[in-house]
Amino acid sequence: MAILELSSWWSPYVYATKVHPKEWMPGSASADMRRAIWAHPDFHADSRRCVWEKIVLIIFESYPALPNMEGQLSAFNVPNHSLSQSELLGIFGMSLSGGSKPAKPSTSKKGKAKKIEEEEYGDLEYVDGQDDDDNDSGEEREDMSADDDEDRDMRKGESRQERLDRREKEKVQAEARAKSLAMEAAQATKILINSRKVSSPALAYCDKAWTRKSKITSEAGANAFRGQDLIKWHTWEWAALLGPSRTRILRILGCLTIFEACAIHHYRPSLLSDPTGGAATIRFKIETDTAIFRITRVATNLIQTTLDQPKQRPSKVAITLTWPDCIACAKPTVDSFDLHTELSRQNQAILRLAQQTQIQCVITCVESQRVAWEDTTNTALARDRPPLEEAVQHALEGLVLALNANAYRQHSDYLGLDEFKDDFSMDIDGLDVVYRGGLEGPPKVPTQKKKFIVLARTECEGHMEDTIMNVSGKDPGYGSQPSAPLVEPTD
Repeated sequence: MAILELSSWWSPYVYATKVHPKEWMPGSASADMRRAIWAHPDFHADSRRCVWEKIVLIIFESYPALPNMEGQLSAFNVPNHSLSQSELLGIFGMSLSGGSKPAKPSTSKKGKAKKIEEEEYGDLEYVDGQDDDDNDSGEEREDMSADDDEDRDMRKGESRQERLDRREKEKVQAEARAKSLAMEAAQATKILINSRKVSSPALAYCDKAWTRKSKITSEAGANAFRGQDLIKWHTWEWAALLGPSRTRILRILGCLTIFEACAIHHYRPSLLSDPTGGAATIRFKIETDTAIFRITRVATNLIQTTLDQPKQRPSKVAITLTWPDCIACAKPTVDSFDLHTELSRQNQAILRLAQQTQIQCVITCVESQRVAWEDTTNTALARDRPPLEEAVQHALEGLVLALNANAYRQHSDYLGLDEFKDDFSMDIDGLDVVYRGGLEGPPKVPTQKKKFIVLARTECEGHMEDTIMNVSGKDPGYGSQPSAPLVEPTD
């Protein structure tokens, strides 16, 4: 995960490799990062091999910072990029055919997988059919799981009618957001289609400096759509596309660009604003150690000359390294990380996640049984989230407490923390699980990571401005590092 994140700093589309059409197959994340570095315009063309070797050396020297970055990424709500092309276009209210998003296909008919009518557009989508009996038997389970996903943030004391009204309001907002996103995606697609076509693009994989040829036409203007500046950092020569599928492919690229721009600003400013984190340490080290390979400029320092202070020769300094995301980085306050400590934290996080999943399965199993509900009429449905019977609720709370205490002892023994395994505190060491309460007791709802939503442009701009102000106002060290003096190589 850390290597993938590091690669996305250079090639912003590497997260969404599987969403791309088959015309772009970059290979591994590190291979695409290498190709992006070979084309970075801030480095001298004849020194880009040295830049790549220097960055590989930084990765090995700063290896303990990578597990620390893994922990940072797990704490943030990194958007899920495991989308199909249909799901991606569905976010923008579009389909592979270019029209509006089609209605959800019915699965009431029996039979094998059914093909959606998209053969003429290239990519094929399949939907597994299910028998009617299976659908009927699992109806309550599906309703309950859907409600569990949607009602994790259920407000305390909210009735079912209030919940329905809230969902209706959110539905109206989502429709307005989808309309705005569809207009922006259509604008991005139009700009990409009207860009100048490229002939004889660079090879897909090369071991020498190269220059991107695919560019957006200057007539489009700046910031015509979100992520417009990300396009010029793509390692794919998309402007060389030909054939009848060109429009469809560029439609996907336009939607993906907007999605990636929103995804990057959803978590990365917070990731890079932590001066004690591994992400800021690695990024700062890359900026500092690659200064000698960057293009230089003449310093603009103005010095008044006098008889005692003759005119000085202008000095050359390296330009500031340009990152595709244009996000400022914190000046790190930690020089190094302890590998043993970072690996122990990573192992503990993996173990705690497995234990949390197991306990949540136990809770869900109990709550899904009708015999555990406070329901004397036997008419309640799972989607109504009926409260548990008081004795059952107390027993479940006791079971959750016992399971948490045992989980704490297990990972204390696993990590060799025998002196701490008897100091269990539910408030501090308890796992983050959720269960609904009884008639009198409120439900236990842990702090949930906010679900990632591709916002409309007006919503996203306000959010980005707040994020930039929060990051840039923390410390004078925030921001890209000032131009470093060029060090002359020694013989």
